[in-house]
Amino acid sequence: MPTIQWKQYCVYYKVKRDWYLALDTVDLEIGSGKLALITGSSGCGKTTLLRSVMGFAKQSSGQLLLDGQDNQAAHIHHNGNPNKADLDGK
Repeated sequence: MPTIQWKQYCVYYKVKRDWYLALDTVDLEIGSGKLALITGSSGCGKTTLLRSVMGFAKQSSGQLLLDGQDNQAAHIHHNGNPNKADLDGK
C-alpha cells in the first residue's frame, strides 16, 4: 500500500450557479501500511477526501501524492457514474 499525501489540497464543487468548498487546504499524510480513521460531521468532506484517492474528485488546488508521485497521472474514467469505474480508460 502506498504512502498517501495531500498537500494544500482544496476541492470546490459547482452546483447550478454556486460554488461550494468541499475540502479546504488539507495537509495530511498516511504512511504505507498505516490505518487511518476519518471522522466528522455530515458534509465536512470525508467522502470527498476518499474520492480524491480513487480519482473521482479532482482538486481545485494542491497536490495528491501516492508514494511521492503526483496522482494526476493516474486517471480513472467513470463516465459520470463513480459506481462504474473503468480503470483502463476505455
